Amino acid sequence: MTHIFRPSYRADIDGLRAIAILSVIISHAFQGVMSGGFVGVDIFFVISGFLISNIIFKSLETGSFSYIEFYNRRIKRIFPALITVLLFCFLIGYFILLPVEFNNLGKNVVGGAFFISNIILWGESGYFDTASGLKPFLNLWSLGVEEQYYIIWPVLVVLIWKRSNNFLLIVLPIFIGSFLLNIFVINHHSGATFYSPVTRFWELMIGSLLAFIVLHNIRILPSKISCNVVSWTGLCFLIAGFFLIDSHKVLPGLWTLLPTMGTFLLIYAGNKSFVNCRLLSNKVLVFVGLISYPLYLWHWPLLAYARIVNLNGTVEKMAIVILSFILAILTYNFLEKPIRSGFSHKGAPIDVSRWLVSTMLATAAIGGASYIGILQPYHNSQNLKLISTAIGEWEYPGDMRKFKFRGSEFFRINNESIDQKNSGQILFLGDSNMAQYYSNIEALSHRTKKSIIFATEDGCPPIPNVYRAIPPQSYHLVDDVMVYTSNPEVKVVVIGAAWTLYFGKDSTYYFKDQQNRRDLFLNDSAGSKAAFSSLEEMLSKFSSMGKTVYLLLNIPVGDALDPKNMVNRSMYNGSPFFSVNYGQLTEKDIEKNQYIDNALIKIAHKTNAIVIDPKKFLCPEGRCPSILPDGQPIYKDNMHLRPSFVRTQIHFLDQIIK
Repeated sequence: MTHIFRPSYRADIDGLRAIAILSVIISHAFQGVMSGGFVGVDIFFVISGFLISNIIFKSLETGSFSYIEFYNRRIKRIFPALITVLLFCFLIGYFILLPVEFNNLGKNVVGGAFFISNIILWGESGYFDTASGLKPFLNLWSLGVEEQYYIIWPVLVVLIWKRSNNFLLIVLPIFIGSFLLNIFVINHHSGATFYSPVTRFWELMIGSLLAFIVLHNIRILPSKISCNVVSWTGLCFLIAGFFLIDSHKVLPGLWTLLPTMGTFLLIYAGNKSFVNCRLLSNKVLVFVGLISYPLYLWHWPLLAYARIVNLNGTVEKMAIVILSFILAILTYNFLEKPIRSGFSHKGAPIDVSRWLVSTMLATAAIGGASYIGILQPYHNSQNLKLISTAIGEWEYPGDMRKFKFRGSEFFRINNESIDQKNSGQILFLGDSNMAQYYSNIEALSHRTKKSIIFATEDGCPPIPNVYRAIPPQSYHLVDDVMVYTSNPEVKVVVIGAAWTLYFGKDSTYYFKDQQNRRDLFLNDSAGSKAAFSSLEEMLSKFSSMGKTVYLLLNIPVGDALDPKNMVNRSMYNGSPFFSVNYGQLTEKDIEKNQYIDNALIKIAHKTNAIVIDPKKFLCPEGRCPSILPDGQPIYKDNMHLRPSFVRTQIHFLDQIIK
């Protein structure tokens, strides 16, 4: 029986794996030490593409390629450690997570088991995304991308190999297409670009194309350039990536060329160069490279759980890293190696792959039971359920009817009893702080028969020429709304936003000064003055068109209002492990952002806009509570009200929809 090709071992590639995993761990555990260490994942992509494609290409050349054997190997390589980590971390989550967190954990166990974590995280990414550092299985996104590649790539290679002699001519356009799509889409859909396999495949294809180049001894660099020059250049690329890239860069993008091309050059240089032979083949690095896969799986969920229970000190993080190494070594020696070597019973080999697949399906079933609520976490008291429900609550855009105007998406409340053309439209413009009022406005519109239009975009300031710098984002919504409101059917315009997000000291937004061709950041006096003037000009234009204009001020914001902060989980609490503390904002807290309100009120008076201040309702007697008398949280996070609270308790919008 002919078996699929086994490539010759290269110790330097395990050393390269070690550099990748160590950079990732340093970046995750000790932020600030190595700003771009997370690009170690991109190094893994290139290595994986090279090694697996090397197997496929050489097996096809010798006529020994078998889909069954190929995927059997993948199962034996990937499943043992992954199943162990999924089940172990699910068990930890059972004891320390809130109901909604345990529910989400179950969903991500299913995603990890079926290698679709990147797709699930893509769906979760956005303005209300849970803090990434608190997601135990966030790291599985890269495993999803890899395995999706290895579902498609072998099939594609076999089809091309059998039917064409021009392999590179067919594959190169796919590689270029994936890379260009990543470049052109990244500033408009950063979440999709980061998690989508289509915009990530080019990274694995770099390794795959390198395998083809090495196999056919294709010379891509002049012969006078020695392998030492190539390898040192590759190492410099990696080091540059580790320290020049940071979380403010939108990735993958062009910056990802540093780690991917650095890896390409190091592998291409071969194992005879000084860097590869002396540095990367060092025994310590090789050992770390051998355990890199289970180490990658273990380190992130342990760090995430440590953050959840407030183990955030440097010593504690170091202890977590050491524990990750211990668990990785145990996983490698007692699971990975024995299973990959194979088992036999009375001389007959045991089909381990079948057992691994069955166990993985059982793991997914356990996660699914948690996701749909059949399995509940250990801590499941009534007050924790109330808090947990509040954290996950959001309704917008509900069942509103979406329609396109120019390049923007608008929403119309779906009420068939309203004459949309003749009743006079009320348009709500803003960000998610405007969208949070949807549940109340929807109920009011059905009673008053008013025609309601929502024009909102998360994180989009309703001010002309104001954009986000980090990560970069341009907006066309405000420009399109200004054209839309020229329609005489629009009678009322309501503008509201998280003004403190844009004008606060930590703002990452800027005003584009078209006249002087410069960018002015809003956390600077010149930038804020220019943005306020732009807002005033827009409100004046609405008023001059005969519209009734309302300007909604900020709701109270602060961590004390966030339901997540009502639960204290700490290893230092003693008993009970969970404690519940209900916070509130004081008058002093509110006054911190009063200068923003004063500027907005001044603009409203100049433009004949009507000011609505939610704080007068939400903060009786100068204090802003975080819960109602019955224990129900008022907020869903630190800057958004819950839909259920808005629907039943908010009355300051009645004057608009009457």
